[in-house]
Amino acid sequence: MKHLLAIVILLSSFHLVQAQDTPMQKKIRQMLELSGSAELGIQVATQMASSFQKAYPDVPEKFWDDFLAEIDADELIDLVIPIYEKYYTEEDVDGLIEFYKSSLGRKMVRMNPKISSDSMEAGRAWGEKIGRRVAEKMRKEGYFD
Repeated sequence: MKHLLAIVILLSSFHLVQAQDTPMQKKIRQMLELSGSAELGIQVATQMASSFQKAYPDVPEKFWDDFLAEIDADELIDLVIPIYEKYYTEEDVDGLIEFYKSSLGRKMVRMNPKISSDSMEAGRAWGEKIGRRVAEKMRKEGYFD
C-alpha cells in the first residue's frame, strides 16, 4: 500500500512539473494577456454561441448561459502557446511584450475589436457583392435562368 501511495504521489508530482510553464511559455502567456487575445477568444466563443442560439431558438437560454460559463480562456491559451513557440524566438516575444506595454500597443488592443468588427462588416458586404457578380455572370452565360 505504501508503494502504491508513493507511486501515485510521484506520478502526481511529475504531472505538476509537466504542467508548469517554461520561462518562454510564461512570456508568451504574458504577451497574449497584454495583447487581449484571451478576451478575443471569449468574444469569439460568445459570438458563436449567439449564432447557435439564433439557429436553435427552441434551446432554452439557460443552456447557452451554462455553455458560456464552461468556456475557459486559459484552455485556448494553452492550445496556442506551442504555436507561438514554433514561430517566435524568446527575443521576438520580449519585443512583442514591450510593444503591447507601449501606448501604441495599448491603443492597438483597444482598437482591435472595433477594427475587427468594421472589417467583418466590410468583408460581408464585399462577399455579397462578389456573389451577385458571380450569379449575374453565370446567368448571362446560361448556367441558370
